[in-house]
Amino acid sequence: MTLSQEIEELISAMAENHAKSRYYRRPIVGYASAEDPLYDQLDKIIGNPQIHPRDMLPGARTVIVIFLPYSEIVYNDMKNGLLTSSVYSDAYM
Repeated sequence: MTLSQEIEELISAMAENHAKSRYYRRPIVGYASAEDPLYDQLDKIIGNPQIHPRDMLPGARTVIVIFLPYSEIVYNDMKNGLLTSSVYSDAYM
């Protein structure tokens, strides 16, 4: 088993065993260069201050990127065109 497979299995197991796991689907895991020039633009793209990987861990070469998609439970609870719901708020927190 490769290191990336071990990392992905660990992240998936953490999500599956979380008390609120019903709110999420399987995590999507990716990897990026810690020196990617897009990190220098994140403040502008996102609209608030972000921490650059080199400031968090000088010398880092790779960043693990995790996306945790919401399950149908969360989407189905957002009714009548509302932008939020109690289930969404609980899942977000």
